[in-house]
Amino acid sequence: MGFLTTILIILLAYYGLVLLGRLLFPWIRAYAVRRTEKHFEEFFNRSGMRQEPRQPEGSVTVEKPNPDMASERNKTSKKRVGEYIEFEEIE
Repeated sequence: MGFLTTILIILLAYYGLVLLGRLLFPWIRAYAVRRTEKHFEEFFNRSGMRQEPRQPEGSVTVEKPNPDMASERNKTSKKRVGEYIEFEEIE
C-alpha cells in the first residue's frame, strides 16, 4: 500500500507542477523580456549607439568615408594563399 501512495503522490506533484508552470509561464516570459529589453537599452545608451534623428522624407545627405578606412578597404592581398586543384571524375 505504501508503494501505491508514493506513486500517487509523485504523479500528483508532477501534474501540479505542470499546471502551475502553464499558469506562471506567461508572467515569467514577460518578466524575462522586460529585463532583456532593459539590459539592451542600457547597453546601447552606454556605448553611444543611439539612433540618429530621422530626417524628413526627400532630404539628401552625402557622407564621405573616412580616408583611413577607404585606403584599408582598397588594399588587396597579392600573395597566394594556396593552389587550385582541378578534380576529374573517374569512371
